[in-house]
Amino acid sequence: MPRLWGPLGALLRRVVLARLGSLWPTDRPGEALQVTLPGGETLRFGAASREVRLPRVQVHDDRLFLRLLLRGEMGGGESYVAGEWSADDLPATIRGFLRATGARGFESPLTYLGQLPALRRHRRAANSVSGSERNIHAHYDLGNAFYRLFLDEETMAYSCALWPGDP
Repeated sequence: MPRLWGPLGALLRRVVLARLGSLWPTDRPGEALQVTLPGGETLRFGAASREVRLPRVQVHDDRLFLRLLLRGEMGGGESYVAGEWSADDLPATIRGFLRATGARGFESPLTYLGQLPALRRHRRAANSVSGSERNIHAHYDLGNAFYRLFLDEETMAYSCALWPGDP
């Protein structure tokens, strides 16, 4: 899939970066993030501290910004899995993001629009009689070959171990 070029890509990038900049605290040294964009431009969010090494994010594809706008932090995770960005220290990057946003996440008005398909699926899975039947089939009618992978082969029963010292 091609990168987002032109005015739309530039607009999405500006909107997301402005939102990140407004979320990131500037009064707490050490809670900073360095972001390098696909063109090589480097940005810094937050107040850097000389004692703390800054986590670095490399954006490989501008589609990250569209995913963030449409799906919030879930889109950021999907974008990471898709290889659209990487971090030299992923746990520190995520910790910094959570601290910077007060664990509120990255939401935009478009995020709510992006959640409409999931809301529709959720409503379809409601626990009415027909909805419950669909849910049961989707979760349990997977065939015995699947269950043999982790259940007792003889009786197909769930089991668990009890180790010495367990309460």
